[in-house]
Amino acid sequence: NSYEISQKILELATSLVSPRNIKEVIIFLEKEITRACKMEDSNSTTNLYRNLLIKSISSITQQYPETIPTVLAPLINNFLKFDGK
Repeated sequence: NSYEISQKILELATSLVSPRNIKEVIIFLEKEITRACKMEDSNSTTNLYRNLLIKSISSITQQYPETIPTVLAPLINNFLKFDGK
């Protein structure tokens, strides 16, 4: 199952974050945010994956608060789109 693989990858990336690789992990997460935004909304695993991605980002930003501005923009731009209606 691709969701389970993605879950394992996110868990691994989150657990291996260090000051030496935080930039690379943030770049990976930004790419995952963009990829998750392009997924079909009707699929329940898509919402599970997005939720897992947000939890991973939350965990990393708690450990490294200086990363908040970097990951906040992609989250807002991709997950919080408003119709203006």
